[in-house]
Amino acid sequence: MTPIALRSATLGLLVLGAVGTLALLVYAAGGVGHFVETGLVFALWALAPYVLLGFGTTRFWSRPARVAGLVGSAVVVVGALALYVDAVVVNTDSLGALAFAAVPLLQAAVALATIGTAFLLHRRAAR
Repeated sequence: MTPIALRSATLGLLVLGAVGTLALLVYAAGGVGHFVETGLVFALWALAPYVLLGFGTTRFWSRPARVAGLVGSAVVVVGALALYVDAVVVNTDSLGALAFAAVPLLQAAVALATIGTAFLLHRRAAR
């Protein structure tokens, strides 16, 4: 794949993850009406790792850096959606909403590791 195709795939994957996260957040809030009243701050917090990955991984043009960004984005998206589905749909208890507070921290840690790896691979490829 070309670097532009890798970038497009990464951004598409991140948009898919953000839409899935937002949909599960609306579902957990009990519908759009309740979400607008209470969930907007959680939405900003839950979507922040996707924005971080989007800006962080698309700045590097070398192929290894783009592959690292795509793999890291896939780990973040699949992992987060699996945790959200488990917390909201599978195990429906009163603590399920805490996933929307805790999972973004895990996502941010993986995102920073991905951006760091992409930076190092980009620097190595530039030599």
